Amino acid sequence: MDGLLIDSERLMWGVNMTKATLEQGFDPDEVFRRSLLGSNWDKVEVEYSKHYGPTMDVKKLFARCFELNEEMFKDGIPLMKGARDLLDFLHK
Repeated sequence: MDGLLIDSERLMWGVNMTKATLEQGFDPDEVFRRSLLGSNWDKVEVEYSKHYGPTMDVKKLFARCFELNEEMFKDGIPLMKGARDLLDFLHK
């Protein structure tokens, strides 16, 4: 899910993290979220806790984001342009 086959950053971590953040009553900070792209979960958890403060339940935020991702998986996630061709080529 590094952006080769699906646009996970925009669809899953952008849209769903924004929704989960709003559900906790916080204003999403897109610049902050994007600054953590490529970071491991431990770092992201620490940085979210620092950025939003102790009133944000970061573990709950991530759990909700994963729930939203699972819902998205059920509906299907569009492949990146050329991904189907690549998969067909590799299959052959």
